[in-house]
Amino acid sequence: METQFVSRRKIYLACEELNFVWDGTEVSNFRNMWDDGKSIRQIAEVLDRDPDEVLILALDQSKRDLIQPRDGGLLGRMA
Repeated sequence: METQFVSRRKIYLACEELNFVWDGTEVSNFRNMWDDGKSIRQIAEVLDRDPDEVLILALDQSKRDLIQPRDGGLLGRMA
């Protein structure tokens, strides 16, 4: 019965227009640019991605302890 209820609800998928799929080279390039102090916008420009996609990657990498907090935060050395 619960399955029937779920199938009748209207589902909202947030940010479905964004692409959150990354290949290993892109992730490695992201980490290098993060360590170099590049801003989210600068990284997005180099990777030809929406800044929001890069922001989500930064969140993911931070939660996995694969990048560290840095001076300037998301703005990097621009701050």
